[in-house]
Amino acid sequence: MVEISILIQDGATTFLKQEYLYTSGFIAIFAIIISLTVEPKFMTFYTTGPFVLGAVTSIISGYIGM
Repeated sequence: MVEISILIQDGATTFLKQEYLYTSGFIAIFAIIISLTVEPKFMTFYTTGPFVLGAVTSIISGYIGM
């Protein structure tokens, strides 16, 4: 039973690492796009900041839930 739980935990950790690798790329690309197209002035983060904060909060929630 202990062996199986360790294997499941290792699999979940590997899955999360791979998922967060792709997710961080997605977040970075879309944060740049949002920053360049939506923000009213250069170097203001009225929309990009909440987008990144929401993405990070989602990642943390997924990690805690797993």
